[in-house]
Amino acid sequence: SQRSWIVPPPLTSEIRVNKNLNSIIGSLLGIDPDQIPGPALPPMTMDPLISLNEQYSAIDTIDNSISTREFLCNLSIFKSLPNDVLHDLALAVEIHRYRPMEYVFEEGEFGRDIFFIIHGEVEVIKQHAVMARLSSMNYFGEFAFLSSLNGNHLEPRSASIRTINDCEMLILHDKTLDSICQKYPSIMESMKQTAFERTKSNSSRAASLDSIVYDDTQQHSEEDVDIRHPK
Repeated sequence: SQRSWIVPPPLTSEIRVNKNLNSIIGSLLGIDPDQIPGPALPPMTMDPLISLNEQYSAIDTIDNSISTREFLCNLSIFKSLPNDVLHDLALAVEIHRYRPMEYVFEEGEFGRDIFFIIHGEVEVIKQHAVMARLSSMNYFGEFAFLSSLNGNHLEPRSASIRTINDCEMLILHDKTLDSICQKYPSIMESMKQTAFERTKSNSSRAASLDSIVYDDTQQHSEEDVDIRHPK
């Protein structure tokens, strides 16, 4: 029996551009190029292989409204990167989805990858206390990555990251980030500034929590005295 093929809409729109491209897609899928939907237009002058690469880049979108490359370009940390570097970076990243209350990683684990939040919200947990919340366009994991630069010993994750709701994240692996930081030191400096600001914020938060715990302890102590020695 003859097999039927369903070509996704983004792929269909690209296939219609070039008859030569139909032959490439047909050979990849093992079907007759004439069975691929769309009118046969005159061949374009550009290399059909380039069109094929662009085609798959177009399909690699985050949410049907923005491409991976556009998302990276909107991040302040990468705004200084040339277009060709952003393109290579978009091809190197990994997109992962997490369910609510799922740990991305836990305090004390080892790892150098950095995570960028596309959708959703996470909480930063240190020693069982929630230190902060991060949402779309924020990133985390920079502390461990920075600790290992310049031949230094890799430090464990300084906090746990747990999702609050459904999250979609873009993962930038350490080797890719190493290469980019060597060529564009401004990225590393931006991460250092972010890490510095978060350290100050976390210290302030920790001091506040310690104060609450101390006041609560004092209150219970006074209540114990009142019970044992009523006035």
